[in-house]
Amino acid sequence: MPITEKQLLAWQKAKVASDKAKEKENKLREKICTEILGDKLNGVKHFKDFGLDAAATAKLNVKLDVDILKSIFKELSPEEKSCIKYKPELVNKNYKELPEDSIFHSAVSSKPGTAALTVKEIKV
Repeated sequence: MPITEKQLLAWQKAKVASDKAKEKENKLREKICTEILGDKLNGVKHFKDFGLDAAATAKLNVKLDVDILKSIFKELSPEEKSCIKYKPELVNKNYKELPEDSIFHSAVSSKPGTAALTVKEIKV
């Protein structure tokens, strides 16, 4: 089926509506969660009224500073080292340079991602 102008314009209109709805949802969620959670930084707090149970979940994101970790690693106790999990990460640039017969390919899987689309009016 060939692509039509109507399809492109409909998608463009739907995308704008979706972005506006997402922005509105984000603002409402932030306002409601701020009211429900107050000073709570981690965990769940409920608001029950109007026949509804709203559960707001506060999340505290934690992250290792790799540079500091490297500088103190030798001083860490076994208990402290047990807090660290190492995950192999693919270095795509190097992977692409491997020969076709590399056994490493058997450890890598791939699947198609979500396609991206932008539609802009051509100005003449």
